[in-house]
Amino acid sequence: AAVALGAGGTEAAIAVCDVSTGRFDVSSADPAGLADALLAWPLSELLVADSESSKQAIVTATSVSPAPVTYRPARAATHKSGESLLKEAYGIAATDALGNFSRTELSAIGLLLDYVKLTQAGSEIRLDPPRRPDPSGHLAI
Repeated sequence: AAVALGAGGTEAAIAVCDVSTGRFDVSSADPAGLADALLAWPLSELLVADSESSKQAIVTATSVSPAPVTYRPARAATHKSGESLLKEAYGIAATDALGNFSRTELSAIGLLLDYVKLTQAGSEIRLDPPRRPDPSGHLAI
């Protein structure tokens, strides 16, 4: 999973994929609830931009996550990186073809796809198009 914070720290986003099944989910979260939102996923790794490592929401999220944290260059976690990598991965001219993503969601997507591209070097990225999980399918306690 990759996490990103929006400008001003008023929005957070999570991008999660499973390279074995192709599942690719993207969701927004309140920065104060980021740690709780992450605990809903069976994470094997947590990706964070090195430029966000000292922000309170990230510090809290990384401290409670059982998954190891990997810090990545900030250039990978920009909305422009997310747009570019989505276009490349899905062979599309505009990201609107996949949905209307916020800048923060695109930043998380960029961070995730950059890392998948790095770790799957030489292999084509085979992920389903990103989707937002249906909140009615989950019970929050």
